[in-house]
Amino acid sequence: MQDLGTLPGDTSSQAYKINLSGQVVGASGNTFTWVYPPGIATLVKGHAFLWSKTDEMKDLNTLISSRLGWVLNTAVDINNGGQIIGSGTLTGQVRGFLLTPIL
Repeated sequence: MQDLGTLPGDTSSQAYKINLSGQVVGASGNTFTWVYPPGIATLVKGHAFLWSKTDEMKDLNTLISSRLGWVLNTAVDINNGGQIIGSGTLTGQVRGFLLTPIL
């Protein structure tokens, strides 16, 4: 087990998936949602992150153009090709996203 840390200014983070390359995705933030039954688990809301040993934790929002209008809140899965899925907001509505790395 390893402490991945948080994004600057955040108090908590939560990892969701790891791929065979050791890349980890999740969320870092200051907002929590309790999952039923109460007290058993929490979900962190904030900004989606990508973590690796070499690059440590990066806010996925810094890896896309701000002109797109997205706020990526949570990354929930990453495959061995580096594609990431998660949820975020676009024009105030919650939507799913797929990020594919440019090789």
